[in-house]
Amino acid sequence: MDGEPESLEGSIQLDFDLARVELAQARRACETECTESTRRHLGECRARVDRILDMWNDVLPTSA
Repeated sequence: MDGEPESLEGSIQLDFDLARVELAQARRACETECTESTRRHLGECRARVDRILDMWNDVLPTSA
């Protein structure tokens, strides 16, 4: 991907922060009212977090 690593890192971090908040809300919703809809939303939130973490690992350089 083209672009500055710092801005890409910031963008991914922001996406991750928002996804974490949504995931926490979905978990709470499942705890209070576990329905097919809330479980589906929880699964979608987990998948979003996974995609963001995969992007982080694929795109950003490692310091190994």
